[in-house]
Amino acid sequence: MKRLLVGATGLIILGSFVWLLYWWQSPAETTDYSSAGQTEAGVLGSEVELVSWRTKYFATSYPATLRVVTSNELTHGSTFGQYVLGSVSPKQTNQLAITVGPLQGTTLRELPAVMMRQQQTELYRPTSRTYVPIGGLAFTSTQDYETAVFWQEGNRYVAVVVSGSAMWQAELEDALQTVITYWQ
Repeated sequence: MKRLLVGATGLIILGSFVWLLYWWQSPAETTDYSSAGQTEAGVLGSEVELVSWRTKYFATSYPATLRVVTSNELTHGSTFGQYVLGSVSPKQTNQLAITVGPLQGTTLRELPAVMMRQQQTELYRPTSRTYVPIGGLAFTSTQDYETAVFWQEGNRYVAVVVSGSAMWQAELEDALQTVITYWQ
């Protein structure tokens, strides 16, 4: 009888441990925001909830499928503020990054990030988007999915870059367009 009690207790402890391990490994959020396989027309043609966002240097809106991950408004080097938005889904690694900084007597084309993209033609190519502000520059990566848009706003520059899986390209392009279109 004593052996049976010890064996049952051992099975209960082992079962509890397995359940706890399973629970610990499960994602914190079970809602899947999957849009894999969507076309750009499907994403842009659908109603997407927008979130208003105001910082020290700008105001804009972004799709509710993103969340603010980092907001750094400490001035350092050639930046006033750096912000990163990431997907609300733990299954996606998509991100949208915004940098605002002073031009400090240089032109937009003389920014290190722009010069790098202009010089590394095997990695980046100039592109155009209808929503790029007048005088702005846009680049896409030839390796991974990335689109970067740079423009001048008074004596400051703005850089908005989206990157992630090519599978989510339409969603990322929509997020980029939304942030730039609602920019103030």
